[in-house]
Amino acid sequence: MDGPILSTPSQMPAIVGFKYDSVGDAALASEMQIAASRIRDRMKAALIDVGRDLIAIKDEHGKFVEWVENECLINIRTAQRMMAAVELITTNDKLSYLPRTTLELLAASATPRPTVEAIKAPENFQDSLREVLRLEADISALLHWIGRIAISTNILESYGLPSPGSPAMRAVKRDAPCNVR
Repeated sequence: MDGPILSTPSQMPAIVGFKYDSVGDAALASEMQIAASRIRDRMKAALIDVGRDLIAIKDEHGKFVEWVENECLINIRTAQRMMAAVELITTNDKLSYLPRTTLELLAASATPRPTVEAIKAPENFQDSLREVLRLEADISALLHWIGRIAISTNILESYGLPSPGSPAMRAVKRDAPCNVR
């Protein structure tokens, strides 16, 4: 197995999209990095604490969704993800070292169960963790580009031009003499 063993949260690689060298002031950039780390830690702790509270309250009285959305002001899907992340940690304490976003990704219902089970297996943990972190970075980059496409689409539409998915653009693609699909 190559690469360092990631055993504590401080050794976990941060998946960052901010270029600290663009700040210009090294002291401020360092302060920003430290604050970001504290914020990520607090957000993960909050996710776990809230997830535990939700699990403790949830029962079959039929009012849980209404209570979560109206009293806690949390979307039910968010609450479900929080509870799923706590259940995941409960089954394997090693997963508690993962970043909050990775926990949410692993706890998502769309994540194949064999993937989660492979990560939980002690003999596969380090290799699986590296793969999950790589996938998370890929997903983050993909979401960034989806956001840019959405902005580009809005700009095109603001000038009255057809957006890439519009019926007008589909007609152009369909009728084009070459294959632009």
